[in-house]
Amino acid sequence: MESLASLFDAVQSDCDRAVWSRGVELARGESVQVESRDRREIVLRVVGKAGRVAPQVTLHLADEAWECSCASVDDPCEHVAAAVIALRREKKTGAALPDQAERMGRLVYLLRDQGGALVLERAVEFDGKRTP
Repeated sequence: MESLASLFDAVQSDCDRAVWSRGVELARGESVQVESRDRREIVLRVVGKAGRVAPQVTLHLADEAWECSCASVDDPCEHVAAAVIALRREKKTGAALPDQAERMGRLVYLLRDQGGALVLERAVEFDGKRTP
C-alpha cells in the first residue's frame, strides 16, 4: 500500500521530535488497535494504560490526511504518530494489529450502600482488574 508509506512520511515530517518519540513509545507498547479499515481510510484506537478509553485516529490514505479525537494542540499528535508507526511495523513484519475489542477495557458501574445513601462508582475493568 504505497499511500500508507506516503502518509507515514507526511506524518513523520510534520511531527515534532518529542511528539514522535511519544508515538514510538505508544507503538512499542502495543497500544494501537484497529477499529476498521478499507482501501481509503483506516480507523484506529490508541489505548492508554489499563485499557482506558482511547482517542480515535482516522487516517485518510488517498489524501495523506489524519484526524485524532484527542485534545492535543500538536498536529500531528502522538496518537497519529503511534498509528502510522504501528501500521508500518504491521506491513513490514506481517503481524496484524489487534482488533479494538481484543484489548479494550470496559466501563462498569457499581452501586453500594454507604450509611443509608446510595453511592454510584464507575471503574474501568481490564484483565480482571478494576481501576476507579
